[in-house]
Amino acid sequence: MVGELDAVTTKLQKVYKSYRTRRNLADDAVVVEELWWKALDFTALKRSSVSFFDVEKQESAVSRWARAKTRAAKFYVPSNLSGK
Repeated sequence: MVGELDAVTTKLQKVYKSYRTRRNLADDAVVVEELWWKALDFTALKRSSVSFFDVEKQESAVSRWARAKTRAAKFYVPSNLSGK
């Protein structure tokens, strides 16, 4: 009886530990994604600020489309990641 209880307790602890590990990894992934988008926003703002304030250096159409593509990527959720 005590051996069975120990085995069940150990199994429960392992399951909880694996759940906690998965949650921590998922939380870390969210933080990394947020930092990635902040870095992209900072870079895009820096690029657009330079071209806005430097009249002699106009931003090209390709550069504007690249910036638009980066912004649109924030709202795109691939079907395999959407949880559906």
